[in-house]
Amino acid sequence: MSLGRAVFVTTSFPRRPGDAAGHFVLGHAQQMLAHGWQVEVIVGGDAPAHSSHDGIIVHWAGGGELFGWPGVAARVREAPLRAIGVLPFAHRVRQILEDRGPFDRAVAHFIVPSAWPLLSTMACPVEVVAHGGDVRLLLALPSWVRRRIIAPILSRDARLYFVSSELRRSLCASLPAPLAARLQRQSAVRLPAVCLPDAEARRSAAAPWLKDKSTPYAVLAGRMVESKRFALGLRAAASTELETLVIGDGPERAHLERVASQLQSNIRFLGRLNRVETLGLIERAAVLLHPSATEAAPTVVLEARALGVPVVACKAGDLALWATTDDGLHLVSPDPLAMARGVRRTIPS
Repeated sequence: MSLGRAVFVTTSFPRRPGDAAGHFVLGHAQQMLAHGWQVEVIVGGDAPAHSSHDGIIVHWAGGGELFGWPGVAARVREAPLRAIGVLPFAHRVRQILEDRGPFDRAVAHFIVPSAWPLLSTMACPVEVVAHGGDVRLLLALPSWVRRRIIAPILSRDARLYFVSSELRRSLCASLPAPLAARLQRQSAVRLPAVCLPDAEARRSAAAPWLKDKSTPYAVLAGRMVESKRFALGLRAAASTELETLVIGDGPERAHLERVASQLQSNIRFLGRLNRVETLGLIERAAVLLHPSATEAAPTVVLEARALGVPVVACKAGDLALWATTDDGLHLVSPDPLAMARGVRRTIPS
């Protein structure tokens, strides 16, 4: 028996099978579907040629160049005029909600703009999932703007879930005491959903990228931006003499390739791969390196640990908390030699 109709509003969602964008939203939607909800998703961006998710109805709400890899914040920083796309997106979301409603539950992934202002008029219970990018955006805004966004969400008794305790603490600390206390009461910390592709699909997808399946290797994976500190990971890997596969792309890639050539180490840049390929390669790795300086709840770490792969990381977000209960997550100082020592301790000789 159906529990009712649920609608998700989000700015990120997979555009095709294997797309890593918003996979945590898809995982959440699949969980609710499995528990008996009828699920529809409204997402920013133009409809792709192929987008099929069994049992989940997906509505693409436009927004021009605002939505897409590597995320709304990064795309606006690159070209500020893209922010105008939020207006047609918001208009279309409201249209879809009116045409497809009423709903029994609404779920917003990202506080801004999904929860506020897009779900501010919903009559049904609202659940808000706060991630790193939206909370950091709120913290960068003037305090009066931050209050004007958070207060209406709390006043309609929405329930907020932060993907890390550090995000929750930071946002509460930025609010006046009464509003912070209410946010504490109406919120909790909940890790993002991790739904792994089929094991055989992972193995098949990884096979073409592996020259020698018996040789241990390290993986660095993610957006190549300064805060991810890929160069630190490359220098650490070079010190261990491990082959290193670098998965991802971004504005730092050219610089990182120069660093790799100077290190004269066995480093391969694979570019952006789909999620199944990426997870297949991580699964076969001896270690995942995660030197990032700024995180909330990094899904690549959660995925690596779910696959049984050890992780050597620098302290960021909730990683220190996770490490207290996970002996496969090793935290080191942000130094190439310290990270290399962590790798050597992790990999059996």
